[in-house]
Amino acid sequence: MTTIKKSELNKLVEDITKKVLNEDNELMNKIIKNPETGRNIKVSSALSYPDDSKVYKIAHSIVSKEGNNPNHINNEKAKHDSAKSYAKDIMKGNLSWDHLKKELWSNVSYDPPSERQDNYNNSLNLIKSYYKKYKKK
Repeated sequence: MTTIKKSELNKLVEDITKKVLNEDNELMNKIIKNPETGRNIKVSSALSYPDDSKVYKIAHSIVSKEGNNPNHINNEKAKHDSAKSYAKDIMKGNLSWDHLKKELWSNVSYDPPSERQDNYNNSLNLIKSYYKKYKKK
């Protein structure tokens, strides 16, 4: 298994916020209040919370009501669902980091060459962020 330094993991989490989530989308940048913590967060961040959390449900209802591009929302949700699943498999020992990296690279092999590395890194970073969340529990 590959080990990751805490500082590297923190940097990856920061990168996720900037790269993976759709920062240029006005709706995704909308600020909402997390009723569980009282903190203000972006809709895009709220969509990365567990599906049963109050803030996720609020963000999901906002996205649904606003009539945003359903394909974009479904793609974002699919990305997060997939990342959660991979992170859980790693936590359970059902998947190694090396195998995951090979699988992710094969998934992006059909992307345009100029986007492959970024897409691979974004996917890996998202999975690492969920892994970090699950590891804290």
